[in-house]
Amino acid sequence: MGSARTLAVLRGKLEDLLSAEEFVWAETAYCQITLTDAQRPANAMERLRSRFPDTLVLGFDPESAGVAATTSYSSRLAEAEDDLSVCCGFLEHVRGRAADDVEAAVLAEALEAVRLEGVSL
Repeated sequence: MGSARTLAVLRGKLEDLLSAEEFVWAETAYCQITLTDAQRPANAMERLRSRFPDTLVLGFDPESAGVAATTSYSSRLAEAEDDLSVCCGFLEHVRGRAADDVEAAVLAEALEAVRLEGVSL
């Protein structure tokens, strides 16, 4: 058998993990990484593996969850006034940020298309 490998459990913002000298030791370890960026970074796993090639687990726990984290998703869902609120609430829950105007407009258009087809939600 080969030599034992270290398990690195890292937590932080993507750019900090990619650039900080304090994580040099983890470059040859198996890595479990939790990103704390406010928004999920694009291509996060690929970017992390460029420095930490043996990244096995990637989690996401945004620091900015704040107030949204104190109210459960199911209780916010129960308070939703309409289908658009449910859809926008889901996006906020998953991404940690509200839908912007363009995203809300696309969702409203999709919901209207479903209504025109006579599909019951």
